[in-house]
Amino acid sequence: MNFELDDDFWEDLLILLDEGKVIPVIGSGVVTMGQDQTPFYPWLAKRLADKLGIPLEKLGDRADLNTVATLHLLNRADGNALYTRIARILRDECPMPGKALTDLASVSAFNLFLTTTFDPLLQRAIDLTRYGGEPFTNVYAFSPKTHLIDLPLSRNELGGTTVFHLLGQVSSIPDYVVWEENDELAERIDYRAQPSRFLLVMREDFLHILERWKRTIPSIIPDDVGEAIVRFVAGETDDVPLTQIDAVPPLLSLVCAELNERRLANQEPQITSAQFKGRSIDILEGFYDRSFAIDHLDLHTKQPPDAPRALQRAKTLIEDRLITPDGYRENISYESIAKDLLLDSNGEPISPATAKMVLDGLVERRLLTVEERLGVRRVELTHDILTRIVKSSRDKRHEDESQERLRALKEKAEFEKAKIIKERNKLKGFAILSSCLAIMAIGAATMAFSWYRQAKNMAYEAKKSEAEARDAIRVILPMFSSRP
Repeated sequence: MNFELDDDFWEDLLILLDEGKVIPVIGSGVVTMGQDQTPFYPWLAKRLADKLGIPLEKLGDRADLNTVATLHLLNRADGNALYTRIARILRDECPMPGKALTDLASVSAFNLFLTTTFDPLLQRAIDLTRYGGEPFTNVYAFSPKTHLIDLPLSRNELGGTTVFHLLGQVSSIPDYVVWEENDELAERIDYRAQPSRFLLVMREDFLHILERWKRTIPSIIPDDVGEAIVRFVAGETDDVPLTQIDAVPPLLSLVCAELNERRLANQEPQITSAQFKGRSIDILEGFYDRSFAIDHLDLHTKQPPDAPRALQRAKTLIEDRLITPDGYRENISYESIAKDLLLDSNGEPISPATAKMVLDGLVERRLLTVEERLGVRRVELTHDILTRIVKSSRDKRHEDESQERLRALKEKAEFEKAKIIKERNKLKGFAILSSCLAIMAIGAATMAFSWYRQAKNMAYEAKKSEAEARDAIRVILPMFSSRP
């Protein structure tokens, strides 16, 4: 069927572009490389064949990944080698994007790109065209391993420019589609353990058929409970009509999923109002705490050693800078929080790669949202409903820190007290010893004085006796001298 693109078509397209209602979907045929606009995927297929030891003449005129994968698997080779070789090729030899991608990236009306390819050339084209080569493009990808199957935010809430890989993004693990009949990827999805989600695309004049199904399809959420959940997530009271409520889909999905887990655990047919009223705040608190758990980070490589410190630092920065002292939502520049995340609370460095991984993870977890305002990327909490949880966590942390400071001061005071008591006891010992020595000195002095007086008396008596002896001699001598 041939379609003639007349002037009206292009005029309508320009109007839709101005209104921001056009989302480009990129296929492999648009991806070219270099100045000569060489098709990228035939080049990649030949490089992959060379890495796998497949002679190029076997490809014939079909230089595509599907042919290479088929020839490789027919030799009973390891299917994982396809992913590791492609990842190495794009890591070591990835070319520059061609003009087709850079032209698309230069259309400022496009802030969301969907692509069925797994290569990074579209992201590079946007970074080169819009951000001077800096890696500021937000990139998300379908991933059955990490349960990411949709954008973390609605289109209006996405900040900056976003690329979503509908069939996965290049990785060293089989987490994206390489060839047309990629049954292996489908087999790796555990459909029993994970919830199934369906995207129904239809014209609005068919929507009334869905209303007919409501009479035959059982609902696990009664209408009154569903309305209460929507109002809770939106932070609205019961008197606000649902038509005036703009709830955040990620948080709404989170609350419903948590409530459904509780329903299944209790083997109940429906989610009841009692379950919701008793679990609503707990669900958000659990979501907030798990957002900073190391096992919720999307790690395709070994865990960085500074990841736990980065998560703890990110939590502190969010609580101190993204809500006001009164508990209202605040926004700051993405570059500011990214810079502050390079040092932990003790001043120890955190690698830029880890800091970026943590921030991207918090955005993917739908705790944070990033959007561009006046050319500056701003980051804030996803919704006001989270401010109460964040403020409560901050207040508890401040209380714990105050208690820790009081404990430290108490320990220091106890130490100083013990030190003073020890010094006082030491001085007391010195005083007792000095008193003893003084008493002994006084006793010795008394004895010495007594001995001195006794010696002095004895000397006096000796002199007195000597004088008396001399007097006696003077009396006796004349008596002897007068005899004949």
